[in-house]
Amino acid sequence: MQAANQSIDVNNSVQQAEGEINALKSYVETTTSEKKLRREKKNFFADSVQKTGEQLNKISNEQKRFQRKVPTSMEQLYRLIGLTKGGGGPTAREIRNVLLRAAREAEGEIKTIIQEESLKALGCSQEQKYKGFQGLPTFDIDTIPVQNAIYVPLQSLDLITLANGMLKQNYETPVGKILYESYPPTNQPGVMKGYGGPVPFPFNRQLNDLISSSNSFKQQYNNFYKGTTGQNLMDIKYVTTNEFGVTGNYFKVALIDREGTQLSSSASTNNIGEWLGDYYATIRLFDTSDLTAQILQFISKFISMELPSTSGPIGEQSKFYKILQRILGLCFDQKTEIDVSGNAKVAELDGVDDSFFELTEADLRNLDLDISNVQNGVMEFVDCDNVKVPVDYRNLTSQLINFKETITGQTEEKQFETMEKIINSLSENPNWPIYFPTNFGAAEFIDKNIIENLAIAVASAVLSPKVLLPIFILLKVVETSYALSYNQTITSATTLNQLGIQSSNIITNSTEFLKKFKNFMIQVVSRIGAIFIRKLFEILKKDLLNIINRVLREIIEEKLKSDYRQAKRLIGLAISVNALSAVFDARKCKSLLDEILNILSLLKKIPTKRKKVPLALAVLSDLLPGESPQRAFLNTIKYLQDAGLPTLTLPDGSPNLMLIYNLATHKGRKDEQMDNGVNDTYCVQGFCWSVPR
Repeated sequence: MQAANQSIDVNNSVQQAEGEINALKSYVETTTSEKKLRREKKNFFADSVQKTGEQLNKISNEQKRFQRKVPTSMEQLYRLIGLTKGGGGPTAREIRNVLLRAAREAEGEIKTIIQEESLKALGCSQEQKYKGFQGLPTFDIDTIPVQNAIYVPLQSLDLITLANGMLKQNYETPVGKILYESYPPTNQPGVMKGYGGPVPFPFNRQLNDLISSSNSFKQQYNNFYKGTTGQNLMDIKYVTTNEFGVTGNYFKVALIDREGTQLSSSASTNNIGEWLGDYYATIRLFDTSDLTAQILQFISKFISMELPSTSGPIGEQSKFYKILQRILGLCFDQKTEIDVSGNAKVAELDGVDDSFFELTEADLRNLDLDISNVQNGVMEFVDCDNVKVPVDYRNLTSQLINFKETITGQTEEKQFETMEKIINSLSENPNWPIYFPTNFGAAEFIDKNIIENLAIAVASAVLSPKVLLPIFILLKVVETSYALSYNQTITSATTLNQLGIQSSNIITNSTEFLKKFKNFMIQVVSRIGAIFIRKLFEILKKDLLNIINRVLREIIEEKLKSDYRQAKRLIGLAISVNALSAVFDARKCKSLLDEILNILSLLKKIPTKRKKVPLALAVLSDLLPGESPQRAFLNTIKYLQDAGLPTLTLPDGSPNLMLIYNLATHKGRKDEQMDNGVNDTYCVQGFCWSVPR
């Protein structure tokens, strides 16, 4: 019941914010049109009757579309920004580019998110110990006891970056050149992180090397894999049987004692938190080319088209994307318990059970359409009567390979320009115009899709095998019952099926991964989404303040400007000290909407000049802002919207005559009051009050 009431409260706040913004936008459009009409003296009445009917039909259709899909905070914010365009707001392309820059700059923040949520997923504190092997010259991963090694199923690591599997692709293939790091691994001193150098270690490529090699990392380089502190972290090798003798594809891992660790466990410095941080510091989560590839894969599925594939992998990735969109639609407004022990658990989210990860009948039909589109090499534009257009996936692949190979020599700004050029090239396909009506903007549709779903592309770029590997490694060494239950379920359990044949119970698809690591994925994806929600909120706030300032100027023009200097100064001061940017949790829908509504309430707080009545019973009347035809007009617009009447400029650009009529009425009534209105003033023992009539 609490969750239902919360949902209603959030929806009401969204509707209230939309109403306030629409009213402001309609006010600006109407006052501008009124001035234009006075100059041009044109009669738009005949056309407006027909267009009003068209707008009413459009409102009905939009409402039905909204009911079919629950919007995420990103979608709601983008829609609110769209409502401010009449006030000179940014274009979809400009908003997209702001978010793309934010994504490129957010790697450090996202790495912190991954490390924090990994510890929570492991159910341990940073101080918890692991048991390692002595890093002696005679160490050999092939001779250590089977029960003391860690076996990580390859398939469990290779589920998210690409449904077909990144590690199944050699880095010399076209797709491999896009997905893997562009340079080979080395342990030469002064080159890569962990070995005294600045270059992130290309560990995805290293994992692919191990698959085709009979040697472990130490056997290949005569050294262990090291962290940025110079500490030995592990040795790792590809093997085809696990500790139970079950045949499959596994990485065999041996953790190495950190320096200062003695044979006595009491002197151990093998802290899980330090190991995890040391490992993540050696790698880069994603670069600009990785991000570009994942954005285009989400939008067009071009990599799936490049790879010959059956329907299973294609459908699995589409299902993965769908569930991530559901995660982005979650709100985090409920209170959670704070645990300062370093072993905090994320509170269970209302309604997130196994059914959350299952597709509806409508979803399954859309999934079948996705599979068909990929197999036919096309992408579909739902907002344009389901038009399907060919994807030049070979051109995209060629551009991304060139980008990957030249990225190390490009400045940050040049990288952004290249990313923008490649993304734009998708909609610049010369074959597309013949499929679309002249008034449809394919580029804007794609930009909107990127804006609303960028967090999904970023999460897909982040959660590659090298990022997931330490989580699966440490699941085996964590000694709590929480982690052991995961180990038995995911990484090492041996079960007997009905035929009595031994098999290994591993994660086999991305949906199963999402279920097993539900809290981890929900927190990581939602926290990544919050990065872009904050950016969109900053854009919306700027646009709203611009519109409010414009309306404020028109209110002030009808008053004595000297009486409003203080009000203008206070508003400017509030904006300059960022008083409207109070810290809020971007994942809490109600908190986000409260910030938007606080901005929209500015006009209601502006005082207007009026005769003060210093009577004891009327003292509080001085707090009232006073009457304004502009504010009255804004209220009228909101009441018209509540009644379902159109208040926007007509589709052909003609002004809304009904609103101009209402504005003229409010101004005429105010003029009458100013010219002919009188007050009866009464004074008793030095106290006076006025009664208008």
